[in-house]
Amino acid sequence: IKFIGISIDIEGPRAIQPIIDRLKVGFPVYWYGESAVKKFSIFAIPMIYFVKNGQVIEKLPGKRSERDLEKKIRGLLDL
Repeated sequence: IKFIGISIDIEGPRAIQPIIDRLKVGFPVYWYGESAVKKFSIFAIPMIYFVKNGQVIEKLPGKRSERDLEKKIRGLLDL
């Protein structure tokens, strides 16, 4: 399993870095900018995409609890 983050912050990549540092995010976060909204059909923030073999298999809009995310990930691993 790999996790990555994509920032669409209009203020650029520097805007997200203090948050990444404060939360001690343990996966890479890339700045893509506003063009990601259209390209990836983002309609909520945060937006979680589950990708398998290069295909989006599920989208989860909005904030989720750690327990809900763990349950979702475990379910997808059983596929």
